[in-house]
Amino acid sequence: MTWHLVDTGRHLDWGGNTAYQSEFNSSVLTWNAYKPGVIRKDSIIYIKDVTISDYYEISNDAGVTDRNKTIRFNTYKMNGYNTTLKKKCMHT
Repeated sequence: MTWHLVDTGRHLDWGGNTAYQSEFNSSVLTWNAYKPGVIRKDSIIYIKDVTISDYYEISNDAGVTDRNKTIRFNTYKMNGYNTTLKKKCMHT
């Protein structure tokens, strides 16, 4: 990977939404329990570094990220996962 999704302050400020929002939010809480305030929802104060969204593709990929500062979850794969596995995908 030759790009970074965090800003110069070492935060990842996100915007957008996903069908897996509750699992995403739970994962944010887990990461922030390890290091508080690192992952934050964008706002007037926090400028968005990355956009989360969904896409559909018949493949083994649960999600992708790219240099356009996106994190996209593959509904084809994610819909087959239980909540625990969805959260695990987002923690790594």
